[in-house]
Amino acid sequence: SFARDTMAQLRETIWALNAENITLDQLSSRVAEFINHAKLAGHPVTFSLESTASERVFNASQAINIFRTIQEAVNNAMKYAEANNILIKLSDEKITISDNGKGFDRKMVVNGNGLKNMEARMEEAGFKTLIRSTPAKGTEISILLS
Repeated sequence: SFARDTMAQLRETIWALNAENITLDQLSSRVAEFINHAKLAGHPVTFSLESTASERVFNASQAINIFRTIQEAVNNAMKYAEANNILIKLSDEKITISDNGKGFDRKMVVNGNGLKNMEARMEEAGFKTLIRSTPAKGTEISILLS
């Protein structure tokens, strides 16, 4: 399992590094592949992916950081939030990952590595991350691209 996960991460990194530029549409296709793999994990989760047709372009570093942040948000929603609905929206201005999980109070939770990593990745890519969560109502993570 560990070796399989490591190889998958390596393939994703190579995908990004082999391309000089990655469009939002290409990123959306990669996210769709990730969702298909996540469905095989056996959790009873319904995924929705909405993407606005776009020629928005990212460099390799930005694309892999966005992709890893989406992965982290989905994994958190499945593992910790016990969400059964996850929606990912991609547009020129913003990427949003929202779930209907148990949520949390940001004031009461010490930032774990996952939240810190998401914010650090987006800062490195030149973007801003907004994390909103309400206990018993879910979480929304927004990546502001402008």
